[in-house]
Amino acid sequence: MTETILEVKNLTKKFSLGKKKQLCVIDDVNLTIQRGEILGLIGESGSGKSTFGRILLGLIQPTTGEILFNGEKKTGLLPLQIQMIFQDPYSSLNPRMTIEAILKEPTLIHRLPDRVDELLDLVGLPPSVKTRYPHEFSGGQRQRIGIARALALNPNVLICDEPISALDVSIQAQIVNLLQQLQKELNLTMVFIAHDLAMVEYISNRTALMHQGKIKIYKKEHDTAHL
Repeated sequence: MTETILEVKNLTKKFSLGKKKQLCVIDDVNLTIQRGEILGLIGESGSGKSTFGRILLGLIQPTTGEILFNGEKKTGLLPLQIQMIFQDPYSSLNPRMTIEAILKEPTLIHRLPDRVDELLDLVGLPPSVKTRYPHEFSGGQRQRIGIARALALNPNVLICDEPISALDVSIQAQIVNLLQQLQKELNLTMVFIAHDLAMVEYISNRTALMHQGKIKIYKKEHDTAHL
């Protein structure tokens, strides 16, 4: 029996373009995300995918509508339950901090035990990299570090905001396979945002198409689409 972890109800986001003009980026979206699934979210540039992901995380507040997490209304950030993997692993890592400091920071803030070695092992990196800085790594290695940081607080949900689009094609499959492996090992729920339809269909249990702020869901078994 499936269990809903995130439920989006009548979600709308409008941005002001002046005194009288507004741009509707998310348009009355209703969506349920099941525990342990990977939901692929695809759409053209400007369709609202990244905005939607940031609303789920709590970085952006919706204009109207609500999000339920485990059946309770979500009103802001839930860092212990929901984390994000960002598109550009270099700009999302502090260049002045060692890898050890980057991975320790979330647990220090929330007064949780240090998990640096465990996190590095989860993403396939040796403990010896702890003393190095982000600029000393390749793009794929930096994204592994970004994934490790997202896992530091043991979240239930990962919002993956185009996590492979800034990587070489030869590395993209490695990161996607790593995410699939982590999803199974840790029973994670993921929202995988991308513009590559083939990659989204490969990794996801269901595919959501976003167009002009609206979403349609397609099951992997090619069931009929439904809003």
